[in-house]
Amino acid sequence: NTDALLGLAAVAQARRDTRTAMHYLTKARDLIDQAPDRLYKYSLIALNSGLRSDAVSSLKKAIQLRPSEPSYYFLLGIAWLQHPPELQEAEEAFRGTLKVRPEHAEAQLHLGYVLLKQRKYPDAREWLQKGIQRNQSKPEPFYYLGLIEQEQNQTEKAIALFERAIQLSPSFGNAHVALGAAYLKLKNYARAQEELETGVKLNPGDSKAHYNLALLF
Repeated sequence: NTDALLGLAAVAQARRDTRTAMHYLTKARDLIDQAPDRLYKYSLIALNSGLRSDAVSSLKKAIQLRPSEPSYYFLLGIAWLQHPPELQEAEEAFRGTLKVRPEHAEAQLHLGYVLLKQRKYPDAREWLQKGIQRNQSKPEPFYYLGLIEQEQNQTEKAIALFERAIQLSPSFGNAHVALGAAYLKLKNYARAQEELETGVKLNPGDSKAHYNLALLF
């Protein structure tokens, strides 16, 4: 039955056996009924297998059948963020999550991120600050708020936010790189080098870190 096929697909996926997972997913897709929970489960496995269009289609059906379930909207937003990202569609999905569950902290964070990527800075700041009010232990909202301040040439404010993100997560490579770039802008070359080199150690492939380090020499 459908549940068994989805279970087999999930096991194959966990073993990184993409070919077998795809085989079971194809069979499940042909048999899947109109139960929203099964559509959601299928979408989750399909998304992890790189089948975004299938996941999106199934999630939209699940939402039609059960429009009060926030997890369906949220996963739809995550699906739209897969490469290539569709930011407007992702924004609508995360707003849908928050419409049915306003206190959904992850949706607040992701909506803030999506708005930031679209340069909708006032709205992005509002949602990221809501996320911080709900949970002050996550580094990402501070990092994203720092990026907003950096884009608006508020370098000192950006530095404080990046440092807060690093306090919460010392291995947050992107925050170290952003902090290094901010110090570089202020011509504090010693701190810039320290943070950028830390960023490279944490993420050797970060092109922004290498570029900014090159500017120091």
